Amino acid sequence: GLLAGGLAFALTRRAIDDEQGRLEQVLTVLPRVFSIGFIETSTILILVSMLFASFVAIQFTYLFGGVANVTEAGYTFADYARRGFFELLTVAILTMLLVLGLNWLARRESKGQIRLFNGLGSLLIGLVLVMLVSAWRRMALYEAAFGYTELRLIVYVCMAWLAVTLLWFLLTLWARPDRFAIGALLAVMGFLMTLNLINPDAFIAQQNLDRYVTTGDLDVVYLATLSNDAVPQLLRGLNLTIGDEEEVVTTFCSRTRVFNSIEVDCYDTRYGVIWTALNGRYQTLTTNTAWQRWTSFNLPRWQTYRTLGFLEGS
Repeated sequence: GLLAGGLAFALTRRAIDDEQGRLEQVLTVLPRVFSIGFIETSTILILVSMLFASFVAIQFTYLFGGVANVTEAGYTFADYARRGFFELLTVAILTMLLVLGLNWLARRESKGQIRLFNGLGSLLIGLVLVMLVSAWRRMALYEAAFGYTELRLIVYVCMAWLAVTLLWFLLTLWARPDRFAIGALLAVMGFLMTLNLINPDAFIAQQNLDRYVTTGDLDVVYLATLSNDAVPQLLRGLNLTIGDEEEVVTTFCSRTRVFNSIEVDCYDTRYGVIWTALNGRYQTLTTNTAWQRWTSFNLPRWQTYRTLGFLEGS
């Protein structure tokens, strides 16, 4: 069995190597057939670099104006941050595709031409990194004004890994261009792993409660909609909001008014909103026990049930 398996592996590996060899031959021949001269390539890179540099210079106030752009230029915090992120994402993807394509097609016949091409490509990536810093500052401004949400956290993580991808692109441009793809794939995996490791809902609740301690501002209605992962932080919020008499408009309030059998918005304190949300979770878990079957078992749900046991009879 082992001999047969080894023979099959060897034959399969040889077939794969043959296929890879043929693919490499095709990829080696293609740029010779479809290629661009170095002068044309340099012209493209120089013109695009000048365009980016002009945009950064002319729009410097827009890119780094911060609160002034919101108070004076008429942008909302959301528009200012959202435009910054999507502009950055579009420019970053198009720039990397442009440099990768030209790197594959351009004819470079001396070390000087190779260094000049890499220098122009690096300049483009450097300008994109400037835009990345601008987008990060805009998102930080948005978050400071309104706190974290799941979407804002995803944008932060995405920009962090985009920065890693751009730096990796710079490294491979000068060393091994053929290694960029594996680095980009690892960056995508890193983005997904980061979101899983930081436990988004718990992180969002913690950051927003820390912000409440320093500013007194808290979107408690959004906080109450977070998943069971945020329950420990919601209990912390329950303690923090004791004595906070400021009322907020909410559909989660404990003193719901009913008009013509239709539940309408009412006012409640932040403490009341959190208490009602936690009590509602516990009552749901108590009355609907289907989740306790092994086929439906969920650790955060079980931990929430155990943690909120003090609400029994509330």
